[in-house]
Amino acid sequence: FVQHVNRYSGLAYQDDPAVVCFELINEPQYAPGTTDPQVIEYINALADAVRATGCPKPLFYNGWCNRLAAVREARVDGSTFGWYPTGLVAGHSLRRNFLPLVNQYGGSDVWNPSMRSELVARKAKIVYEFDAADVPGSYMYPAMARAFRSGGAQIATQFQYDPLPLAPFNQGWQTHYLNLVCTPQKAVSFLIAGEAFRRLPRLQDCGPYPVSTRFGPLRVSYEEDLSELVTECDFFYSNSTRTAPPVPDKLQRVIGCGSSCVLRYEGTGAYFLEKLAEGSWRLEVYPDAVWVNDPYGTHSLSREVVRLFWREWPMEIRLGDLGDDFTVEPLNEGNQVRAQAAAGKCRLHPGVYLLQRSGVTSAEWKKARLPHEAGLREFFALPGKAAPTVVRHEPVPGWVEGKALPVSFTVATPQEPDAVALEFDSAASEAPRPLPVQREGAYGYAVSVPGEWLTPGQTRYRLTVRNAGAVEVFPTGEAGSESSGFWHVPVFSRSGPVPLFDADRHQANPQSDLAWKKTLVPGMTDSHRAVRI
Repeated sequence: FVQHVNRYSGLAYQDDPAVVCFELINEPQYAPGTTDPQVIEYINALADAVRATGCPKPLFYNGWCNRLAAVREARVDGSTFGWYPTGLVAGHSLRRNFLPLVNQYGGSDVWNPSMRSELVARKAKIVYEFDAADVPGSYMYPAMARAFRSGGAQIATQFQYDPLPLAPFNQGWQTHYLNLVCTPQKAVSFLIAGEAFRRLPRLQDCGPYPVSTRFGPLRVSYEEDLSELVTECDFFYSNSTRTAPPVPDKLQRVIGCGSSCVLRYEGTGAYFLEKLAEGSWRLEVYPDAVWVNDPYGTHSLSREVVRLFWREWPMEIRLGDLGDDFTVEPLNEGNQVRAQAAAGKCRLHPGVYLLQRSGVTSAEWKKARLPHEAGLREFFALPGKAAPTVVRHEPVPGWVEGKALPVSFTVATPQEPDAVALEFDSAASEAPRPLPVQREGAYGYAVSVPGEWLTPGQTRYRLTVRNAGAVEVFPTGEAGSESSGFWHVPVFSRSGPVPLFDADRHQANPQSDLAWKKTLVPGMTDSHRAVRI
């Protein structure tokens, strides 16, 4: 294997500088009664076979199943570790705060032994695979990178990146999902995690949660769904942030999703702003990614998870080096958008642009970056496609009478709808009552149902979307007041019990109570557990 020659590079794996090291076996398991001396003999047989080829690269072996002692004695350079703190294949998005679970890596778990164990103190350490599986948020990756570095890891590899043609369907692995175009916030979070891994010293303890949400120039927040890196030169954020860079005039790179005090943008794709020379910046803007289904549900090529839109949006950039009236010149092939900013604002669609301060010529940035000019023009994203309107909404499993009910929707349309409205119906009302829905941002709409409308019993509502004279009704999208269906929410009495399990209903329909699952989960501290219902 290590002597195999790659037909494209002409290099054997053992000679390829892109191959950093070898893990001798992935996730070894042992028959009952297997002793450490037997494991050591096995590891050495593998290692000696590789070394006999003349391969000089470091060799690693997985120490799980309580085999760190064998790794210590074997003729290998280091131990490998894996981590899935949120489990695997939940079948749906996990939305609770997982930061307390990733404060430290490893411990008593046989699958995640501690990197800090004295048994491997003199061995190198690599995380061969990890992920925050089934978590749609963009706050986990830097926290995991911090935990790895505090344990002494020198390399950490996330399990799977979705290839672009399949990414709109998450067709790779159901429980994993990462792609720059289709999961922009998670991708920026992962980029920030890479920066964390390279910047943080090994074996540094960042304290207990929530103190550990700030480490060096980085910050993570479950409440804001945010990963963030802020230095004099770099300003990276996975979601809209109120943080301000310490010295805006010294910035060299801005990478983000959403808006900040430096760049305001309503589109949902990621953007990269990099300084090329004084007064010259390269801007790369990706299409809007709108999630129209739970990406961690059952996947198939007929189940769309993300829809991409190449909408034009206003962008406001506040950088002293650019000024208020900078010019915008397209760089990528097929892009014809040229603009002149006014008060730092211009309208752009996805693509690559050269932004230049008034009076600065292209000769300046070409003189600084001429060898890389071709790469600066590269841009890859899937095209948009004509498709019917999709509304994504997850109704709450239950509510309490008299308390205002917040309801939010994602409305995926190529153009802004003319009108969006909610029709609310309950056992106490004679006919559905209309409620105006407020636009919360690109593709997002929300409304609060008054508490006095919510009485015990089954309540229901539907959404109407008006566009170019046509009216669509959701959840099914069929026109007509009766055939369109409703979303349903049970409303409970303030003084009555909440039914967790109805035996009569369950006997009639065994699927009806599947939503009520009882799971033992880690608590807020290492010594506590909790029951999640």
